[in-house]
Amino acid sequence: MDKIVVLVLLIAVTLGLFSFSIMGQVANARGLVDFAEEEQSKVRILLSNPDVVTGDVVLGYLERNDGIIIGLLDAEGAVLLPDNVDPSNYFKTKKEYSNGQLTKITFQEMEF
Repeated sequence: MDKIVVLVLLIAVTLGLFSFSIMGQVANARGLVDFAEEEQSKVRILLSNPDVVTGDVVLGYLERNDGIIIGLLDAEGAVLLPDNVDPSNYFKTKKEYSNGQLTKITFQEMEF
């Protein structure tokens, strides 16, 4: 009888430890799914709105600067320094033209 009780307890402890390790992996998988959904929504925004660009595009305009005035704003509308542009952030663009030529681009950081 003692052997049966010990065997049942051993099985219960083994299953408990096994399920504990699986629960940790499930929690990690849920976190990965949340991250993937967030990234997918960002890609949808980029594809559906041509006025939204990444920080890489902003940095490209800053390097190129063909006589175009470039304005940088953070999410609250305050001036953003070029050194503070994060390539992974997203920016909404506003372009201004004069006589059919692009004269000014304003990039405002977006929050998700």
